[in-house]
Amino acid sequence: MDSREEKIKGDVALKVKSPALKWLDNFWYHYKWHTIVILFVIIVGVMLILQMCSKPDYDLHVLYAGDDRISSSREGGDLSEYEKMLSDLKRISPDVDESGERVVDFLNLFVANDEELAALEAKGESTEGADSLIREDAETLEFSIVSGDYYLLFLSERLFLEYAEEFGDTMFAPLSGYASSDEVEFVGEGSLGIRLSTIEGFASLGAVSSLDTADTVVCLRRVTEVSAFWNKSRNESNFKAAEAALKNILSYENNN
Repeated sequence: MDSREEKIKGDVALKVKSPALKWLDNFWYHYKWHTIVILFVIIVGVMLILQMCSKPDYDLHVLYAGDDRISSSREGGDLSEYEKMLSDLKRISPDVDESGERVVDFLNLFVANDEELAALEAKGESTEGADSLIREDAETLEFSIVSGDYYLLFLSERLFLEYAEEFGDTMFAPLSGYASSDEVEFVGEGSLGIRLSTIEGFASLGAVSSLDTADTVVCLRRVTEVSAFWNKSRNESNFKAAEAALKNILSYENNN
Protein backbone atom coordinates (compact mmCIF):
# COMPACT_ATOMS: atom_id res chain seq x y z
CA MET A 1 0.00 0.00 0.00
CA ASP A 2 1.48 3.30 -1.06
CA SER A 3 1.53 6.39 1.11
CA ARG A 4 -1.33 7.96 -0.82
CA GLU A 5 -3.69 5.07 -0.05
CA GLU A 6 -2.70 5.14 3.63
CA LYS A 7 -3.55 8.83 3.84
CA ILE A 8 -6.96 8.30 2.24
CA LYS A 9 -7.80 5.46 4.63
CA GLY A 10 -6.64 7.53 7.59
CA ASP A 11 -8.88 10.41 6.60
CA VAL A 12 -11.85 8.05 6.28
CA ALA A 13 -11.13 6.58 9.72
CA LEU A 14 -11.13 10.04 11.30
CA LYS A 15 -14.52 10.79 9.80
CA VAL A 16 -16.03 7.67 11.36
CA LYS A 17 -16.45 8.73 14.99
CA SER A 18 -16.51 6.26 17.84
CA PRO A 19 -19.82 5.95 19.79
CA ALA A 20 -18.25 7.73 22.76
CA LEU A 21 -17.19 10.70 20.65
CA LYS A 22 -20.60 10.85 19.02
CA TRP A 23 -22.25 10.90 22.48
CA LEU A 24 -19.93 13.65 23.71
CA ASP A 25 -20.55 15.71 20.61
CA ASN A 26 -24.31 15.34 20.98
CA PHE A 27 -24.20 16.07 24.73
CA TRP A 28 -22.13 19.23 24.24
CA TYR A 29 -24.44 20.43 21.49
CA HIS A 30 -27.57 20.08 23.66
CA TYR A 31 -26.17 20.84 27.14
CA LYS A 32 -23.25 23.21 26.54
CA TRP A 33 -24.62 26.14 28.56
CA HIS A 34 -25.96 23.90 31.32
CA THR A 35 -22.48 22.42 31.70
CA ILE A 36 -20.78 25.83 31.74
CA VAL A 37 -23.18 27.14 34.44
CA ILE A 38 -22.72 24.03 36.62
CA LEU A 39 -18.93 24.23 36.32
CA PHE A 40 -19.04 27.94 37.26
CA VAL A 41 -21.15 27.19 40.36
CA ILE A 42 -18.78 24.38 41.39
CA ILE A 43 -15.70 26.61 40.99
CA VAL A 44 -17.29 29.46 42.99
CA GLY A 45 -18.38 27.00 45.68
CA VAL A 46 -14.88 25.54 45.98
CA MET A 47 -13.39 29.04 46.25
CA LEU A 48 -15.86 30.01 49.01
CA ILE A 49 -15.10 26.81 50.94
CA LEU A 50 -11.36 27.44 50.66
CA GLN A 51 -11.83 31.03 51.89
CA MET A 52 -13.92 29.86 54.85
CA CYS A 53 -11.36 27.21 55.76
CA SER A 54 -8.55 29.76 55.65
CA LYS A 55 -10.34 32.20 58.01
CA PRO A 56 -9.35 32.20 61.70
CA ASP A 57 -11.90 30.66 64.04
CA TYR A 58 -12.89 33.75 66.04
CA ASP A 59 -14.30 33.56 69.56
CA LEU A 60 -15.80 37.05 69.35
CA HIS A 61 -16.62 39.66 66.71
CA VAL A 62 -16.66 43.31 67.87
CA LEU A 63 -17.45 46.45 65.88
CA TYR A 64 -16.62 50.05 66.72
CA ALA A 65 -18.05 52.91 64.62
CA GLY A 66 -17.71 56.58 65.44
CA ASP A 67 -15.51 59.64 65.21
CA ASP A 68 -12.72 58.30 67.43
CA ARG A 69 -9.75 57.27 65.33
CA ILE A 70 -8.15 54.01 66.47
CA SER A 71 -4.84 53.98 64.65
CA SER A 72 -3.25 50.76 63.41
CA SER A 73 0.14 52.45 62.97
CA ARG A 74 2.96 51.73 65.39
CA GLU A 75 5.04 54.57 66.74
CA GLY A 76 8.41 54.16 68.39
CA GLY A 77 8.13 50.37 68.50
CA ASP A 78 5.11 50.51 70.79
CA LEU A 79 1.90 48.61 70.04
CA SER A 80 -0.62 50.47 67.90
CA GLU A 81 -3.87 51.77 69.39
CA TYR A 82 -5.69 49.06 67.45
CA GLU A 83 -3.50 46.31 68.94
CA LYS A 84 -3.99 47.70 72.44
CA MET A 85 -7.75 47.77 71.94
CA LEU A 86 -7.66 44.20 70.68
CA SER A 87 -5.76 43.21 73.82
CA ASP A 88 -8.40 44.86 76.04
CA LEU A 89 -11.19 43.09 74.16
CA LYS A 90 -9.52 39.72 74.66
CA ARG A 91 -9.90 40.25 78.41
CA ILE A 92 -13.68 40.10 78.13
CA SER A 93 -13.99 37.61 75.27
CA PRO A 94 -15.36 34.13 75.99
CA ASP A 95 -13.21 31.17 74.99
CA VAL A 96 -15.86 29.63 72.75
CA ASP A 97 -13.84 26.68 71.46
CA GLU A 98 -12.05 26.19 74.81
CA SER A 99 -8.68 26.35 73.07
CA GLY A 100 -7.10 28.38 75.87
CA GLU A 101 -6.64 31.33 73.50
CA ARG A 102 -9.18 34.06 72.88
CA VAL A 103 -9.24 35.19 69.25
CA VAL A 104 -11.10 38.46 68.61
CA ASP A 105 -12.14 40.00 65.31
CA PHE A 106 -12.26 43.78 65.80
CA LEU A 107 -13.72 45.93 63.01
CA ASN A 108 -12.78 49.58 63.46
CA LEU A 109 -14.82 52.08 61.40
CA PHE A 110 -14.31 55.83 61.24
CA VAL A 111 -17.75 57.36 60.62
CA ALA A 112 -18.17 61.07 61.29
CA ASN A 113 -20.38 63.90 60.04
CA ASP A 114 -19.28 67.45 59.17
CA GLU A 115 -19.83 68.73 62.70
CA GLU A 116 -17.73 65.92 64.19
CA LEU A 117 -14.97 66.49 61.65
CA ALA A 118 -14.93 70.20 62.53
CA ALA A 119 -14.59 69.28 66.22
CA LEU A 120 -11.61 67.05 65.40
CA GLU A 121 -9.97 69.86 63.45
CA ALA A 122 -10.55 72.23 66.37
CA LYS A 123 -8.57 69.78 68.52
CA GLY A 124 -5.70 70.00 66.04
CA GLU A 125 -6.28 66.59 64.43
CA SER A 126 -5.77 66.28 60.68
CA THR A 127 -8.83 65.25 58.68
CA GLU A 128 -7.11 65.28 55.30
CA GLY A 129 -8.42 62.47 53.09
CA ALA A 130 -11.11 61.61 55.66
CA ASP A 131 -14.05 61.98 53.25
CA SER A 132 -13.25 58.88 51.17
CA LEU A 133 -12.49 56.82 54.30
CA ILE A 134 -15.75 57.89 55.93
CA ARG A 135 -17.77 56.95 52.81
CA GLU A 136 -16.13 53.54 52.64
CA ASP A 137 -16.51 52.85 56.37
CA ALA A 138 -20.13 54.07 56.38
CA GLU A 139 -20.96 51.56 53.63
CA THR A 140 -19.22 48.79 55.60
CA LEU A 141 -21.23 49.76 58.68
CA GLU A 142 -24.53 49.65 56.77
CA PHE A 143 -23.77 46.09 55.65
CA SER A 144 -22.24 44.84 58.91
CA ILE A 145 -25.03 46.09 61.15
CA VAL A 146 -27.64 44.22 59.10
CA SER A 147 -25.99 40.97 58.07
CA GLY A 148 -22.42 40.80 59.41
CA ASP A 149 -20.88 38.68 62.17
CA TYR A 150 -20.73 41.62 64.59
CA TYR A 151 -23.16 41.50 67.51
CA LEU A 152 -21.24 43.38 70.20
CA LEU A 153 -21.23 47.00 69.05
CA PHE A 154 -19.54 50.17 70.30
CA LEU A 155 -21.21 53.08 68.50
CA SER A 156 -20.94 56.82 68.86
CA GLU A 157 -24.08 58.15 70.54
CA ARG A 158 -25.17 59.87 67.32
CA LEU A 159 -24.93 56.67 65.26
CA PHE A 160 -26.62 54.59 67.94
CA LEU A 161 -29.57 56.99 68.25
CA GLU A 162 -29.96 57.16 64.47
CA TYR A 163 -30.17 53.37 64.16
CA ALA A 164 -32.28 53.03 67.32
CA GLU A 165 -34.78 55.59 66.02
CA GLU A 166 -35.04 53.82 62.66
CA PHE A 167 -35.04 50.17 63.79
CA GLY A 168 -35.56 50.13 67.57
CA ASP A 169 -35.67 46.72 69.21
CA THR A 170 -35.93 44.97 65.86
CA MET A 171 -32.18 45.60 65.55
CA PHE A 172 -30.97 45.99 69.15
CA ALA A 173 -31.63 43.73 72.11
CA PRO A 174 -32.92 45.41 75.31
CA LEU A 175 -30.18 45.47 77.96
CA SER A 176 -32.25 45.99 81.10
CA GLY A 177 -31.93 42.28 81.85
CA TYR A 178 -28.13 42.58 82.06
CA ALA A 179 -27.83 45.63 84.32
CA SER A 180 -30.01 48.06 86.26
CA SER A 181 -30.31 51.82 85.96
CA ASP A 182 -28.69 52.05 89.41
CA GLU A 183 -25.52 50.51 87.96
CA VAL A 184 -25.28 52.05 84.48
CA GLU A 185 -26.82 54.76 82.33
CA PHE A 186 -29.08 53.50 79.58
CA VAL A 187 -29.17 55.50 76.34
CA GLY A 188 -32.32 56.02 74.27
CA GLU A 189 -35.73 54.46 74.67
CA GLY A 190 -36.14 50.81 75.62
CA SER A 191 -32.77 50.42 77.38
CA LEU A 192 -31.17 49.40 74.07
CA GLY A 193 -27.75 50.89 74.81
CA ILE A 194 -25.45 51.59 77.76
CA ARG A 195 -23.14 54.59 78.01
CA LEU A 196 -19.60 53.21 78.13
CA SER A 197 -18.34 55.76 80.67
CA THR A 198 -20.77 54.35 83.27
CA ILE A 199 -19.24 50.85 83.05
CA GLU A 200 -16.41 51.91 85.31
CA GLY A 201 -14.20 48.81 85.42
CA PHE A 202 -14.04 48.12 81.70
CA ALA A 203 -14.07 51.80 80.70
CA SER A 204 -10.92 52.38 82.76
CA LEU A 205 -8.80 49.96 80.72
CA GLY A 206 -5.97 51.69 78.87
CA ALA A 207 -7.09 51.48 75.25
CA VAL A 208 -10.79 51.63 76.05
CA SER A 209 -10.32 54.75 78.17
CA SER A 210 -8.68 56.49 75.20
CA LEU A 211 -12.10 56.50 73.48
CA ASP A 212 -14.59 59.24 74.20
CA THR A 213 -16.38 56.89 76.59
CA ALA A 214 -19.06 59.47 77.42
CA ASP A 215 -20.02 59.53 73.74
CA THR A 216 -19.74 55.76 73.14
CA VAL A 217 -22.70 53.41 73.53
CA VAL A 218 -22.40 49.66 74.06
CA CYS A 219 -25.18 47.60 72.49
CA LEU A 220 -26.11 44.10 71.36
CA ARG A 221 -27.36 43.54 67.85
CA ARG A 222 -30.19 41.05 67.43
CA VAL A 223 -30.04 38.13 65.01
CA THR A 224 -31.99 39.75 62.17
CA GLU A 225 -34.11 37.89 59.64
CA VAL A 226 -31.45 38.53 57.01
CA SER A 227 -28.72 37.00 59.20
CA ALA A 228 -30.92 34.04 60.17
CA PHE A 229 -31.70 33.38 56.50
CA TRP A 230 -28.06 33.05 55.49
CA ASN A 231 -26.71 31.04 58.41
CA LYS A 232 -28.91 30.85 61.49
CA SER A 233 -26.69 28.60 63.63
CA ARG A 234 -23.54 30.64 62.94
CA ASN A 235 -25.26 33.93 63.74
CA GLU A 236 -26.90 32.59 66.89
CA SER A 237 -23.47 31.37 68.02
CA ASN A 238 -21.97 34.81 67.36
CA PHE A 239 -24.79 36.45 69.32
CA LYS A 240 -24.25 34.16 72.32
CA ALA A 241 -20.54 35.01 72.30
CA ALA A 242 -21.37 38.74 72.19
CA GLU A 243 -23.87 38.30 75.02
CA ALA A 244 -21.24 36.52 77.15
CA ALA A 245 -18.74 39.30 76.40
CA LEU A 246 -21.27 41.96 77.42
CA LYS A 247 -21.79 40.22 80.76
CA ASN A 248 -18.01 40.14 81.23
CA ILE A 249 -17.81 43.85 80.40
CA LEU A 250 -20.45 44.73 82.98
CA SER A 251 -18.79 42.66 85.70
CA TYR A 252 -15.19 43.51 84.81
CA GLU A 253 -12.98 44.84 87.60
CA ASN A 254 -9.80 46.61 86.54
CA ASN A 255 -7.26 45.77 89.22
CA ASN A 256 -4.27 47.05 87.23
